[in-house]
Amino acid sequence: MSNFKNLRTYFSDARKFVVPYYQRGYKWSLQKNTKRGDLHLSLLLMDLKSEFHNAQREGKLIPNYEYYLQGITTKESDTEIELVDGQQRTTSLFILFCVLKNKGAKLDFNLEDKFNYAVRADANDVLQGFLKGICKGDENVQDIAALKKAWNLCELAILDIVNLQLFADFLQENIKIIYIKLDDHQDETKVFSMMNKDKAEMTQTDLIKSNILREASRQLFGELSVELSNEGLEWQINQLRSKLATDWDDWRKWKKKKNHLSFCNMLELKNSSKEVEPNLSLLFKLYIKLYNGKMNDFENGMFEYFKDNISDKEETIIEAIEVFEKLRLLQNILQEWYNNVTIYNYLGLVFKGCGLGLKQKEEKLIDLIQAYTSNKDSFAQLLKNDYINQILEETSKEDFIKSILDDTDVYHNKYAMVARQLLRMNVIRTNKLKQKFDFTLYEEQNYNQPDDFDKANKRSLEHIKPQKYINITKLSKLELDKLEKLTNTIGNLVLVPSGLNSKLSNEPFHKKKKIVFDSINSESKNYGLWLHTLETFGSHSDWLQKEIENNKIVFENEFNTFFKKTKQ
Repeated sequence: MSNFKNLRTYFSDARKFVVPYYQRGYKWSLQKNTKRGDLHLSLLLMDLKSEFHNAQREGKLIPNYEYYLQGITTKESDTEIELVDGQQRTTSLFILFCVLKNKGAKLDFNLEDKFNYAVRADANDVLQGFLKGICKGDENVQDIAALKKAWNLCELAILDIVNLQLFADFLQENIKIIYIKLDDHQDETKVFSMMNKDKAEMTQTDLIKSNILREASRQLFGELSVELSNEGLEWQINQLRSKLATDWDDWRKWKKKKNHLSFCNMLELKNSSKEVEPNLSLLFKLYIKLYNGKMNDFENGMFEYFKDNISDKEETIIEAIEVFEKLRLLQNILQEWYNNVTIYNYLGLVFKGCGLGLKQKEEKLIDLIQAYTSNKDSFAQLLKNDYINQILEETSKEDFIKSILDDTDVYHNKYAMVARQLLRMNVIRTNKLKQKFDFTLYEEQNYNQPDDFDKANKRSLEHIKPQKYINITKLSKLELDKLEKLTNTIGNLVLVPSGLNSKLSNEPFHKKKKIVFDSINSESKNYGLWLHTLETFGSHSDWLQKEIENNKIVFENEFNTFFKKTKQ
């Protein structure tokens, strides 16, 4: 049921405004409007002042002038008005009226004991201070920082208003809201979720967080309400929400860091949703995959899954706190993987260097999480063996290496196979130095032809002896013929990071060598971690038949050493 109310009528209601436990804290003084660019509160204040100017004629308000704000949705009881939607707007107007009152303007309603956050006692203290003209509180707490900034913005906004009383009268009489009252049978939490689902400032990530915190608070309320006083209950709920919200923000911050995000992207499942925050979507997908077993539509179903499966009105209830603990466990696993250099590098080999498709990656990631949970100590060796199994598949180690060594045109015939093995040689060297390989400079593609890789512009096999050879050393025709036959063999190939192949082109060896090492010093990218490539160039002064044949032997020996399976 909806009607129109001016702000005098809205704030004159004898009942208290309550911001429920499932809502986020006040943020309008910190958040920008995505369409207009300014802070939400700044835009509201500018609009109100502009309409105030338009509503005047010769220093008096125009009769029956009206300006409408967006709607407020409420759930009412005999003593309270629960703000289901519109708490940011209501809080902002409350603060503005407090500022005007403290500047001497008279209001037609009483602001005392008018506003209350259900589970944010510190915020309530700050609001009570505003009634007395006091703006204090710990700015390290986001809610308090936002409220204090709102007070300061309101004070600044009215500095150029000559007649504050006329402005206060205008706000009370001429500013109206669409007031929507929910019926008794309507579930306010579900209405909140539906109303906020498509708002730009509320992503699916925010909604999932809100839903879990809401249900956790509700479930805790049910467990504790018979044991604790209202004061004790509120303290417990505040403690729970604060801890869960802090953990959540820590996850978000962790994944936003460049290196952490690239690691998560390396493991990421398919995500086509624009609403789900990329740096947290992996966590949600892993949870659903592990504990539900299916999730075909991440784009439309992720929020719905969490909303429907942790509702306390369902017979098959999943405790919200349990959901959070499982999410925390998954996040801890990802952090432990990231922090362990060997695991990090082997994961990169499995997910970037085996040619796995999306479906295979999904299944692989779930299997690995379960394996890690069962036995952390042998997980690194399990990863190595898994990589070996993926590479060899139905082929024996002997047949695999022979197919590479004996192929005189391995560049064209087995491009992907060779590239993956040269990637391994670079990664293993990095691993021995206890450093993480930069997999962002290598992007696995399921292509088999060099032209496809070149189009992708992600990685390249480089001919150390160029395909178009310039006879600087004056080799005989016989020597040139022998050298030419080695051009596309494994001994003449190295893997170079994205962007470097084009620089090397068909330059002679000594120039290529200089370009490679100059790139290490000049590029911000981690070219310096491509240790096998650097070693191959750096350990030779020339590159002829003997060097190519010796490099082939190096490849063979290292392959045989690595592909010896050891017990987990």
